[in-house]
Amino acid sequence: TALPISDIRMTAVEDVAREKPGEPIQVVVAKDDHEFELDVNALESVLLRDDVKDKKVAVIAVAGAFRKGKSFLLNFFLRYLSKGCPHSIDDWIGADDEPLEGFHWRGGSDRDTTGILMWNRPFIMRHPITNEDVAVLLLDTQGAFDTTSTVKDCATVFALSTMISSVQVYNISSMIREDDLQHLQLFAEYGRLALAESSAKPFQRLTFLIRDWSYAYEHSYGYKGGEEYLKKLLKMKEGQHEQLKLVREHIRECFEDLACFLLPHPGLTVAENPEFKGRLSDIDEKFKNQLGEFIPSVLAPRSLVLKAVNGTKLTGRGLVECFKSYIKIFQQDELPEPKSVLEASSSTRLIF
Repeated sequence: TALPISDIRMTAVEDVAREKPGEPIQVVVAKDDHEFELDVNALESVLLRDDVKDKKVAVIAVAGAFRKGKSFLLNFFLRYLSKGCPHSIDDWIGADDEPLEGFHWRGGSDRDTTGILMWNRPFIMRHPITNEDVAVLLLDTQGAFDTTSTVKDCATVFALSTMISSVQVYNISSMIREDDLQHLQLFAEYGRLALAESSAKPFQRLTFLIRDWSYAYEHSYGYKGGEEYLKKLLKMKEGQHEQLKLVREHIRECFEDLACFLLPHPGLTVAENPEFKGRLSDIDEKFKNQLGEFIPSVLAPRSLVLKAVNGTKLTGRGLVECFKSYIKIFQQDELPEPKSVLEASSSTRLIF
């Protein structure tokens, strides 16, 4: 359920609104040769702002297969944040005829986002536990497994966003399949190889967000059904193939916290109307109600997960240095090709 919000600094949100609504900017650029480079100027224009550089940060990224509604979801994140994280869904969800704006999104089957995008206006909140101001940052990522991306492209983007974020939302359509878990293991192991010097779990929170969930009679929408569903999927059983057990063990070893949320289908208009603009009048009520639970659970001040590396909370300035060091790792030749990571996982486990 939505949490009571009495501690967001509305003045900071109003300052952002007066300054400019904001826009997504490319901070990790996908090049034609399937390499990635950091746009340092773009990154520093966000993270080295006077009101951000010395504040601790919460970094929320959404990743997963292409054309599955990641940018669409992020725009509801933006709507919630820009309205000041109110307690009631009616105070932030918007008017029925209000188009959904922010990160670029559209229907169809062609890729829309490349590299990694960051919303260029951080949201400043007062953290109720530490009583200090923190900057909330949103990342949109290139969708995996389109017709132009290599396995290495997909692994690099997913690993980078997982390494950078404090909360990674793994956006999955319909249900978690075995190949979703194997892809997650591959991407996470690729990132973990890049962080081989760390003895702790390398990543913070991973939330499986299952879109278009059709089995509410087995597991109810939301976190309760999601927890039951994820527990069942990740359970290691007697007689289970060793590779399947290894996938599950690695996922648990890589993340400090795992969660799962089951989200209903938004409705036929969303799926079938090429003119759909994100208006609430075209979205099913069940979907809207579940958004009202999920989004505050990620973004309300009391819910925020601050970005930390080896237990140290990062500021905006520190996050810039993380971006720089991580992108360099993936530009080097020493990191193995992703396809070899799974095959070598049994031996590489001894490194950590």
